Amino acid sequence: MEFSSFRKTAWDPVLILSQIATVQCFGYSTFSFCMVVANLLTDIPLGPQLLFDSRLVRGDTVEGWVIGGGLLAIGFTNILPLVYMVERSRLCIDFSLTFYIIHLILVWWHQGGPPNTLLWWLVVGASGSAMAFVGRAACLRRELLPIAI
Repeated sequence: MEFSSFRKTAWDPVLILSQIATVQCFGYSTFSFCMVVANLLTDIPLGPQLLFDSRLVRGDTVEGWVIGGGLLAIGFTNILPLVYMVERSRLCIDFSLTFYIIHLILVWWHQGGPPNTLLWWLVVGASGSAMAFVGRAACLRRELLPIAI
């Protein structure tokens, strides 16, 4: 009888769901922090519509650019939980896609329909690509570090 606390199986739904929740919370916390700073600088009213209403991402207003910048910030800061919590380069693209699929579902539900602005799709696509591919490169770099003995 073995009493090892190390997880022996690759399929651990509790671990996977907690990693998904962590990445989701980290991304939305980053966006919230960006919007609080933007509120202090430009007096943008705060609320969940900033994150979940695709019609607010516009190229003709300061508010639209700030929200787009916040969405881009999600992709770059979510690299941190990918590197330190997911830790596997082969899973980075999976977790990135999962994050943005959940985000798409939440946007769809909040708006009552699919996002229909091209700029939103471009910003979210760029953010997701950055999260997936830069995150994968960062995880791969960390995996290749020598193990300290």
